[in-house]
Amino acid sequence: MRESLTGNEIATIDGLTQLPSKRALEAGLSRGAAEMPGQFALLMLDLDDLKGVNDEEGGHLEGDLYILNTAQIIPHLLRRDDVLALGKDTPLLSRSGGDEFGVILYGTTQQEQVDAVIARLAGELAEYGIPVSIGGRVHQPGETAKELLQAVDDLAEKAKRENSLRPLTPDQIAAHRQIGAIAATHGINPRKNHTILAALQDQGLE
Repeated sequence: MRESLTGNEIATIDGLTQLPSKRALEAGLSRGAAEMPGQFALLMLDLDDLKGVNDEEGGHLEGDLYILNTAQIIPHLLRRDDVLALGKDTPLLSRSGGDEFGVILYGTTQQEQVDAVIARLAGELAEYGIPVSIGGRVHQPGETAKELLQAVDDLAEKAKRENSLRPLTPDQIAAHRQIGAIAATHGINPRKNHTILAALQDQGLE
């Protein structure tokens, strides 16, 4: 049986999703800036309408499920050729805030690569009923982790402002409800951190 987590481990793990936390993301960025300047990129993904999910679907438990759905689906989407071709290091996915996820793409040197991954992630997440705003940029040699994080945060916020008049569509709400129904069928409770991906694969939705 695993021993209880230490205080330091707890600080680097998000309690709901069990993903690395913002603190772990910042550590990964600092390592990248020191060891591979200009050879990695940061993406920040903001869920566009988490408040709408809470209001429409009946409370924060649904919002937690929505966040957990996203946390389970993104790693699956990161295992695509356009990401795998960037380098041998697995991308670092973190939950860096309430409705925000961060992804470090190692081996990325061209903004065109980043833009292509952003477009694909946004499109595929939308098919799951999860509209997102994404900002991303390649690290610049000499740039600190804090500077890169702020720059990409600003890009994500800009994208979110541009998408602010785009609420969840009926099809996206229906897709989320379908995922929620599958989760309920399989006894998945977001507060118990069960995986939903296997259930989605059973239904041919992966």
